[in-house]
Amino acid sequence: MILKSLWSKKDLPTDVEISNFTIGDDRQIDPIFLPFDCLGTSAHVRQLHQLGHLTRGELDTVLTSLKGIFDLSTTNVINLEGYEDGHSYLEFQLTEKLGDVGKKIHLGRSRNDQVLVTERLWMRHEILELHHDLLKLCQQLCSMSDRYKSILMPGYTHQRKAMPTTFGFWIASYAEAFTEILSAGKDLYHQLNFSPLGAAAGFGSPVPLDRILVSRLLGFDGIQRNALNIISSRGRYQLDCLHWINQITNIFEKFFIDLSIFSQEEYQFISLPNSFTTGSSIMPQKRNPDVLELARGRCSEIRGLRTTLENISASLPSSYHRDSQLQKFYLVRSFLLIQAIVNITPTLTDNLQVHEDKMKSACTPDLFSTHEVYQLVLKGLPFREAYKIIGEQILAGSFKAQLVESYLPSLHSDFEEEGRLRNNQIDVLDVWGKETKGNLKKLFAKLMESA
Repeated sequence: MILKSLWSKKDLPTDVEISNFTIGDDRQIDPIFLPFDCLGTSAHVRQLHQLGHLTRGELDTVLTSLKGIFDLSTTNVINLEGYEDGHSYLEFQLTEKLGDVGKKIHLGRSRNDQVLVTERLWMRHEILELHHDLLKLCQQLCSMSDRYKSILMPGYTHQRKAMPTTFGFWIASYAEAFTEILSAGKDLYHQLNFSPLGAAAGFGSPVPLDRILVSRLLGFDGIQRNALNIISSRGRYQLDCLHWINQITNIFEKFFIDLSIFSQEEYQFISLPNSFTTGSSIMPQKRNPDVLELARGRCSEIRGLRTTLENISASLPSSYHRDSQLQKFYLVRSFLLIQAIVNITPTLTDNLQVHEDKMKSACTPDLFSTHEVYQLVLKGLPFREAYKIIGEQILAGSFKAQLVESYLPSLHSDFEEEGRLRNNQIDVLDVWGKETKGNLKKLFAKLMESA
């Protein structure tokens, strides 16, 4: 098979084995990026027309061809066999269809900034997709939190009983955590929403460009300025995304571990949906929490992907080096894994069985000892003296708590206000996500139209 590469020269034959080594995973990964490459290229050729390098007719033919590739790549997985990567495929397709006009589109651009703008557009899209799905999960958790706000359960530190809480408060802790993550994702979106196109190979273009025009066409907030910094920043922006994803996985891991513990026979606070458990090949009574365990494993894998990406990017000098190509796999794999985890979680939480009686019976008298210490304090005793009295009662086996329901009014006095503030924040984040996604859809639809 003859490999089609843009850089090959007549008297420099291509070794297929070496080419396959250098291509790596690109032919499997790049179909994901192809629609975004079409968007970046559409903005670039509109700029070339504005600067007088393409006629109006030439621009229209290029945009029509790009729209065809864009539509095909959003509905099908493009087979890149025979091509070096998706970027080569795109230029070859335009050249084969349009002849000399297709050969003009790379003017003022390098593969380096072409890849960067494609990747940046894809990252923005994926952040918005995750934002949308996490927000739905967050809303679901808020609803569950309200539903179970009066169900008493033990709170734990060191995996030992500590103080009383409610199942609703436990759920609210995760709703709050994901709300913070959503706010961080919004900040991340704006942090990377600057156009790298125009940096070329890292030293700018000898042909004057209108970088502001391209930035506006693609919906960026502005441009990255220094061309060398732009090329050098690729790993940094990727790591920013993976850091955000790692924060998400940290929350999910705690959530899955808690659910696994609470569903153990020794607790029986909840029952997992049957679809999230599997049986044993030898022990007929077993229902194993395999889905939770695999999800935890994926969270660990995501952490490892970030570490590998950082090891590759941090060891490089400034400017572009071919090692950077490898980073793409870790970026894409991380987004795919976290999206899969986010997608299965609403089904899990929707189908949990909550056993109120088991939680209540686990609220043994010693759980309320701290509350009784504070009752003595309210009567005038110094805290340490009250602490000593209750401690001695516990050691002597004489400590008596009130009925567990009597403590409920004193638990989490700010719970309602916290929920109100969280819901307001979620509403604001919901509006931002919908508006941003809607604006980009309109922008990109207009961008793909003929001039």
